[in-house]
Amino acid sequence: MKRKIAVAALTLALAGSAAACGDGGSTGAATQAHGPITVWYSNNAEEVTWAKQMVAAWNTAHADQKITGQ
Repeated sequence: MKRKIAVAALTLALAGSAAACGDGGSTGAATQAHGPITVWYSNNAEEVTWAKQMVAAWNTAHADQKITGQ
């Protein structure tokens, strides 16, 4: 009985993984998408410092794809 439950659980997990990995035909559109990018970060002091540096570095390197942080 335990073996049947384990096999059923594994089968469901694999089926769920396969469904989640499906492309749905949107990959091409996603790689061509453009628009405003906002990143949110916590109020942890180290994360705020890191995020501000990351946003500044990204914006310097990617003038056509500016991001903002909140």
